[in-house]
Amino acid sequence: MKFGVVGLAATAVHVVTAFVSLPRLGSPFMANLIGFLAAFCVSYTGQALWTFDLREGHRRAAGRFFVVAFGSFLFSTLVLGGARASGFLPNWASLLLAIAVVPGCTFVASRLWVFKPDDKFTP
Repeated sequence: MKFGVVGLAATAVHVVTAFVSLPRLGSPFMANLIGFLAAFCVSYTGQALWTFDLREGHRRAAGRFFVVAFGSFLFSTLVLGGARASGFLPNWASLLLAIAVVPGCTFVASRLWVFKPDDKFTP
């Protein structure tokens, strides 16, 4: 539940930032990048501090989270490129589609890798 709330907040930040940036930048790709960077800050902070209650290991978790988030961003950029290349969707709809693919990817990777506690061997 917490992951979903943080994810919705980060997605809202992504969408609002991207849509505000789109007319100024003229490029859905640049707008997506700006939205991603804003959403990353919201997402990591919320997931680390609230969802997964991470008290230490932020350097490792933040690095892993960036790898996951950036991978999701690259995937969303491929989706955006495909949507734009198809010519069927306007910029705003292509951007919305690209943003929609990110939350599921991020959840799975965060749960299984980013915020997974260290497995310590105890004899």
